[in-house]
Amino acid sequence: MDLSVTGSGSARVWLARALLVGTALLGLGAALHPMLPPDLTGQLDVIARTEWWRAIHLVMLAGSGLVIVGLWSQLPTDPGLSRRLLLVIFLVIVSGLVLNASNIAFMAQTGPHDAARFMQGNTDAASGFAREHDISLMRARIGNALVALACGALAVYLWRDGRQPSYMPALAALAAIGGIVGVIAFDPSSRGAVAAVALFAVWAAVAAVRTLRGRSASSSSFVRTTAGHANVAARAGRNKL
Repeated sequence: MDLSVTGSGSARVWLARALLVGTALLGLGAALHPMLPPDLTGQLDVIARTEWWRAIHLVMLAGSGLVIVGLWSQLPTDPGLSRRLLLVIFLVIVSGLVLNASNIAFMAQTGPHDAARFMQGNTDAASGFAREHDISLMRARIGNALVALACGALAVYLWRDGRQPSYMPALAALAAIGGIVGVIAFDPSSRGAVAAVALFAVWAAVAAVRTLRGRSASSSSFVRTTAGHANVAARAGRNKL
């Protein structure tokens, strides 16, 4: 996954930046997200009274989109079986992120709308929200399961690849194990249920930083090499004189 100083390397850098910003937005949204009580009435009350509820979920939705786009900065440029394997793993992760993002979109749009109706005395809004929320949570649960399983495959891939530092497959394995535990052991509406996406975001952030640092090192090396060649040419010109 080495960077070059070519145009494709520049595109990879922009994708890595998008990946890093996306993980930061997801983390910011998660940090600001209020805790929801277990009962339906309490949930709608919290949603209705949280003025920044929609903004929080729009931030997380934007973060999800940037992670989905930026993830491709980690796809190796050299063709071969390893690239195809990683492509399949990333496609599964993206599918999981999309399913998880669909729940975020539901909470950004339908959640505040139903909560406002419920606070105005419309009891049908509560039953409608509960029904649609269960479906949305199931999509998110399937999405986190996909991310967890794909992270397990990613950990094996990185460990066998040998070109990555040991903490990269370890972080992927942590996302896989934590994600599976989150899907199985936690209530779908709890924060633990989205552990796969949260822990994968940690791996993605570290990967993005490594990519950007690699680009910086490659650029510095390119500049030093070019400057060295220029100095050699200048000295050769002076010797001819």
